[in-house]
Amino acid sequence: MISVIVPVYKVGEYLEDCIDSLLRQTYRSLEILLIDDGSPDRCGEICDRYAATDFRIQVFHTENKGLSAARNYGIERAVGEYLGFVDGDDSIEPDMFERLLGAIEEAGADIAVCGRFMEYPEKTETISPPEGVFNREEAVKALALLKIRNPAWDKLWRRECFDEILFPDGRVYEDIATTYRIFLRTQKVVCIPDALYHYRIRESGISKSDSLDCLSDYFTSTVEEFEALTLTPPFCDDEEIRESLSRRCRYVYAKLRAKYNTCSKEERKLYRPQIRRADRFVRENFRLLSSGGCSAKRKLTLFLSCRASSLMPLLTSVYLRLKSILEHR
Repeated sequence: MISVIVPVYKVGEYLEDCIDSLLRQTYRSLEILLIDDGSPDRCGEICDRYAATDFRIQVFHTENKGLSAARNYGIERAVGEYLGFVDGDDSIEPDMFERLLGAIEEAGADIAVCGRFMEYPEKTETISPPEGVFNREEAVKALALLKIRNPAWDKLWRRECFDEILFPDGRVYEDIATTYRIFLRTQKVVCIPDALYHYRIRESGISKSDSLDCLSDYFTSTVEEFEALTLTPPFCDDEEIRESLSRRCRYVYAKLRAKYNTCSKEERKLYRPQIRRADRFVRENFRLLSSGGCSAKRKLTLFLSCRASSLMPLLTSVYLRLKSILEHR
């Protein structure tokens, strides 16, 4: 049996499409756990209505604690040998779980990964993992290089993958904080390139993910992955892995710093401890400016990231001065 865990919060406009796609699955032995995470809209009513029509659906109404808590709540109550995750505003192809389960059984794998449709308001993109069967070292490296992506929802997992590992409560970017930990203890991962998951990208989600709170969580999760893999043999000796992870850390740090420098004084005071820890991490781990093997472009990028706090007021002042001069010409 596959237990499908669906966190539900403020997705009333899309929830029926999501549940219908689960009920259309060609693999019928499903346990569908709808976790109503204290949603203030009509989601709870929709969940209850569907539960009355299909015995495979179970509904749990909880207080709002976030996506991680909702997933963990479902994991603790799931009885299936395999776990799948579907967000309440997404949908899946009718044969997704049948194909992922077949891939796991054929390869003797712990995890199966598929491609996904990234559905933006104005376009749709397809992202696919490399086809094949990967051992632990190959899978972790593919994850570090982003050939396999972090999300929990484009995968099917053996139940044992989540023994003693849960999603971090109260944080976003929870998949980045969790997937690498599971990959480090897995034996085999199988990937099929076909896109079987429809991931809906909403404007509200995009704006929220760019908040200081979310960027702080993003940086924390990225640093945790960097520290774990660069301290774990044989990955600590792989320069390609280190470079990919460090580049990601610097990228998220630059976004976090830029956001911090433009926020209000109250927000800066609130997040100052996190920013100082981020500054210290970057200084201690990426001292490459004096390295002869570091390219000029890389040196400049790192310099600007590390000095964002001091440069931003100066750049802002120069910009405003130039703007004033041009407007009065």
